[in-house]
Amino acid sequence: MMISNREYSLLSAVSSERIDLMERGLKELRKWIYDLISNGISTLVQGADEPWESLAVRMVDYKLGGIAGYLRKMINRDDKQLIEEWYFEVVKLIAYLDALITGFQKALNEGKIPSIDILRACGVTFKKEDVKKVQNSISDCWRVLHIETDSNEFIEYSKLYLWGRKTNRLALVLDFKGRDSRGELPWYLIRQDVQFEADLFFYPSAFPVRGFLENIKPIDFVAVTPINKSSNVDFLTAFAVQPFAFSFPVLLNNCQIHALNSGNICWENLQLPCQINEEATESLTGDYLKNPFGIFAEWTGWQLNILRVFTD
Repeated sequence: MMISNREYSLLSAVSSERIDLMERGLKELRKWIYDLISNGISTLVQGADEPWESLAVRMVDYKLGGIAGYLRKMINRDDKQLIEEWYFEVVKLIAYLDALITGFQKALNEGKIPSIDILRACGVTFKKEDVKKVQNSISDCWRVLHIETDSNEFIEYSKLYLWGRKTNRLALVLDFKGRDSRGELPWYLIRQDVQFEADLFFYPSAFPVRGFLENIKPIDFVAVTPINKSSNVDFLTAFAVQPFAFSFPVLLNNCQIHALNSGNICWENLQLPCQINEEATESLTGDYLKNPFGIFAEWTGWQLNILRVFTD
């Protein structure tokens, strides 16, 4: 895929020394993966800190903080999860990391800088000031579709999924608060179905999702804008061009489900595996089991995590 000169300037800001260090780390990671496959994944213990934590620390040393985050997620898996499901999660992670390593190495072998998507998946971050030099903002009236919040002893973060009324675009915005610092987003935005006007800058990507907001203006006394019924996206194509994202948002209309415990949802004559959160499950009662409805979900590459069901 061709990249613009402006995006190339963003890639070029990553030093060759860091690329070399990351390459060494990825080679060590691939050796660990192959050793694990040789010894058998059954040697891993569900819920144990090792080998995930020590390997994550090594990845941080190699400036691969993104990969360290993926590895540490395996420690925090639900203890009630069936062991077979946990091993399936391990296999998915291994396949993802191996594909990421292959993409990184292929670019270097061709004398190219790894793509922005690969670098970001590895943990490279780009400053907002640099992103603004290579990306134009999108001005729209944004609606908060879904919010997730979490915290630990050091930090609190909010994860907002937005939908643009004029552009029909979906976006992910993250907001972080430290013990001694405020988040960047106004407090009144951290609420589902709030609408506001703002300029949004997407971080460059083959399928842009994450971004940041500027020039936020609240909208008072306005009815919640209905979701555009033409907002279906070819998410299978989107995943093909952005294989290094663990998940990204999708809006799908004309969905049907025949039983809540079926594990599948029907869209465009496709039976898609799905997982439905508690809020969406409460909505899927009565006529929703008979009539088509719209959903907002995260596509993970193998299933839809349904977060909301829409009547508008």
